[in-house]
Amino acid sequence: GELGDGTTNNSYIPISVVGLTSGVTAIAGGRVFSLAIKDGNVYAWGNNNVGQLGDGTTYNRDVPEMVLNLPVNLIQVAGSDGSSYALSSDGSLWVWGYNNNGQLGLGTIGGQYDTPQHLFAPAGYKFTSVAAEADADHVVATIAAVPEPASLSLLTLGGAALLRRRSIRRRR
Repeated sequence: GELGDGTTNNSYIPISVVGLTSGVTAIAGGRVFSLAIKDGNVYAWGNNNVGQLGDGTTYNRDVPEMVLNLPVNLIQVAGSDGSSYALSSDGSLWVWGYNNNGQLGLGTIGGQYDTPQHLFAPAGYKFTSVAAEADADHVVATIAAVPEPASLSLLTLGGAALLRRRSIRRRR
């Protein structure tokens, strides 16, 4: 069912994925399952033997189904042997599926997660991309430092200084 056309047939030519014929902004293929983002939502289909479709079951799907319990601001997906990853525009990751080697990044080894788990980058950083090897458990993610917000008091002092200079010039 990883082709998403409602069958389990092989195809030697390109075919349309049911319900995702337009508006898709990101795609990924795991090992015999597929992921896509449309309108900021993740859709998954194909093999689901270890929960990699994120629907709370281990039932295979031959058409895309929206992964529930995710935010609507997802921008990138990746799939490995049996795990799925979705990058949010806020710089956090959502992860689910098989975790036999700790590839979900949750600090545990073993087991599976049939529903998405929220994963944050280390303090002061955000995730900027994620990639996975479709036929193995190798996953990498990049991070970037989050700039500190400008101080309100500095902005206010700068504005006050500008106003003062202008008033002095006008008096002359």
